[in-house]
Amino acid sequence: MVLAAFIFLLLTIGEGSLEASPFRASLLQTVEVHSKLIGLPTTLASSDESVNVGLKLCDEMIIDSLDSLKETVQSLHGFGELLTDTQKDELRGKLSYALVDHDTCLDAFEELDFSTYRRNEDVIKTLKDSLRKGRQLVSKCLRLLSKGLSKGLPKLDERSFPYWFGPEDQKSLLTCQWIPNVTVASDGTGDFLTISEAVVKVPESGSSKFVIHVKGGFYPENVILPPKKSNVVMFGDGNTKTIVSASLNRLDNPLFTTFQTATFSVRGRGFVAMDMKFVNTAGPEKNQAVAFHSMSTFSVMYRCTFEGFQDTLYAHAGDQLYRECDIVGTVDFIFGYSAAIFQRCNILSRKPLPNQINTITAQAASDQFAKSGFVIVNSTIGPYLGEHFTTYLGRPWKPFATVLVMKTYLGDIVEPRGWIAWNKEAPPTTLRYGEFKNSGPGSGLGSRVNWTGYEPSMTEAEAQKYSVDIFINQDGWLNQTCIPYDSYV
Repeated sequence: MVLAAFIFLLLTIGEGSLEASPFRASLLQTVEVHSKLIGLPTTLASSDESVNVGLKLCDEMIIDSLDSLKETVQSLHGFGELLTDTQKDELRGKLSYALVDHDTCLDAFEELDFSTYRRNEDVIKTLKDSLRKGRQLVSKCLRLLSKGLSKGLPKLDERSFPYWFGPEDQKSLLTCQWIPNVTVASDGTGDFLTISEAVVKVPESGSSKFVIHVKGGFYPENVILPPKKSNVVMFGDGNTKTIVSASLNRLDNPLFTTFQTATFSVRGRGFVAMDMKFVNTAGPEKNQAVAFHSMSTFSVMYRCTFEGFQDTLYAHAGDQLYRECDIVGTVDFIFGYSAAIFQRCNILSRKPLPNQINTITAQAASDQFAKSGFVIVNSTIGPYLGEHFTTYLGRPWKPFATVLVMKTYLGDIVEPRGWIAWNKEAPPTTLRYGEFKNSGPGSGLGSRVNWTGYEPSMTEAEAQKYSVDIFINQDGWLNQTCIPYDSYV
């Protein structure tokens, strides 16, 4: 019945919408195909538990992908005959999220050891073949949608409160004062002793913000905000006072995927965190060990610290802003598929293992038209606590990896070549890397790599395409968060 309702919505959208019916027809087919995929991965049993864990994750990701497609249908139904660029950008974001779900499923099998992968090649091939059509259809929708996008700045009068912003939130924004619904205090002076207990109290699919104050203290726990726990605001007493810490890692937990090692993991949309510190203490010997993981679209992290070694910050999916944050790590310590801007941040490289090379970013855009990329702007890249180790700006995880470093101070730890290929592979010719008006001893361009897709001296016009208001804030959702930000580069 639910699927039939969404198909009806599609069928009732005007023939002239979005330069006509090809997009609507592709979206309809995509929804139908995804609905038939639900439950399929867990029918492909394996004798290896690590493979079964991956299959279970795939089932979850397919459901998540179908939810994103349904949201796309709902949004399209509410728009007029001719879509504005702002409306196209919203649809593009939802479709890109669905694409990330597919990639997350398949990434789980890339993390298997060689012998396990070989034993399960038939199972994995069957899964990939089953998912291929669905992924291709999402990619086709993105391609059709991207035709004619000008990436222009939306007019201010086009912006309004996001559809997920409740009336109480709109009222509170007149003063920008968030009153806590609950308080967490490790010393027993609040409503709860742990953050996880407070998360249980967050209503599912709430239309108004749920505000959690986490008092200064040490919180040794792994916190998970599931997809339906949306619109959560969490603020601490300072990023040196409110500390969430754990030590999960893939070496000790081989059945975990990388994001499941996170000290703090959030998937519900509209998450805002302020004045907190998230730490993974596993150490460099433990391989992937995430401090903070986010699949929260329309999310902001303000004056927060993320501290770890390999894979510190997993900016997994959705539109995200990191403002005035400190990010510490070694290998690929900012990675993921999201469209994320790191503004006025301190990005700090620390001592790696002897056989490791420090790389800041590992961006994973996997489709030409996906809304995906990392923008580091007006920030500082330097050593952590004086630990001086050569560091690369990034390496391309997936074919359309997109990273822009702009108006940022690059310390002398930055390797003169700037960028490095993934595991000695030839860099993809489809990547999008760029630099714009950086400063500092590491900003010299004379020895930079000479790669197709890398622009060492972007123009002003090219740089502004990746400003906050154009890249992640076309519908103005950031204006409603009470978090300061710079609109332009």
